[in-house]
Amino acid sequence: MTTEEALGDLRIANQKIVKRHRYPCGMEEGVDVKDDRARTFFNSPDGQNGELYYELRKLKWGNAKWQAEYYWAVWKENKQIEYVEGDIYITEHKKI
Repeated sequence: MTTEEALGDLRIANQKIVKRHRYPCGMEEGVDVKDDRARTFFNSPDGQNGELYYELRKLKWGNAKWQAEYYWAVWKENKQIEYVEGDIYITEHKKI
C-alpha cells in the first residue's frame, strides 16, 4: 500500500463523516499543521475523530492503538494512520 492509497481511504472515510454533519468538520488538507511530520489535519468539533476511526475500520483498517477518540492508530498492510489531537500521520507499520 502506498501513502496515496492510505490518503484515499482517509478521503473516503472523511466524505462519509462530512455528509452526516451540517457544520464544518473533517479533513483540512493543505493547511498548516502543528507538527511538520503530520500529513493533514482533521477538524473534529464534536467527536468526529472517533467517527473517523470507525469509518477506517469499516474500510478494513485494523486497530493498532486506542487510548481515546483524540489518540488512536489503525493499520493496513504496511501503512499506519495515527491520529493525535487533530494531526494525522501516515507512516510505515511495523508488525511486532
